[in-house]
Amino acid sequence: MPRQRSAGVLIITLIVGTLAATVIGSILAGFIGRSSVVYQVLLRGYDYAFGPVVLNLVLFSFTLGFTITFNLLTILGMLAAYNYWKRRT
Repeated sequence: MPRQRSAGVLIITLIVGTLAATVIGSILAGFIGRSSVVYQVLLRGYDYAFGPVVLNLVLFSFTLGFTITFNLLTILGMLAAYNYWKRRT
């Protein structure tokens, strides 16, 4: 009988794949010069930012915001993680 695939496991697998690709990209960026073709294709990232939003309450305030950086290596990591999730037994 085939195993059911849950959305939670998919999300965790994609996050782990993305983090692994980001770590590998950071390590490669230390060894490869910024002017090389490999850096320009695989490692040059694009930032998407959700600016700081301040939630001011009487006793305290929260400041929320985040930035996501995507590059080709990150997308390849996500695809590898999805492929792993899809083919796992």
